[in-house]
Amino acid sequence: MRTFTKIVLTIVILMVGGLIISVLNEARGRHQGGGGPLGVILSFGVIAAITAIWKWKPEAEKNDNSSGKNQQLDKS
Repeated sequence: MRTFTKIVLTIVILMVGGLIISVLNEARGRHQGGGGPLGVILSFGVIAAITAIWKWKPEAEKNDNSSGKNQQLDKS
C-alpha cells in the first residue's frame, strides 16, 4: 500500500472509532468519559487496526526485499 492510502485509512478508522465511542456515550446517557469498558476495548481494536495497516506489505514488496535469502555461502 502506498503511504497516502495508509494515511487515509488511518483517518477513516479514527473517525469511525470516535463515532462509535460517542454513540456508546449517548446510549449510556453520559456526556463524559470514553465509553466505559466497551470504549476501552474498541480503542484497543482501533490501535490494532492502525498497527496492522502500517505493518502490511504486499507480496511483491516482500519478494523484492528478500533477494538475499536464496544465496548460499561459498564454503570451500
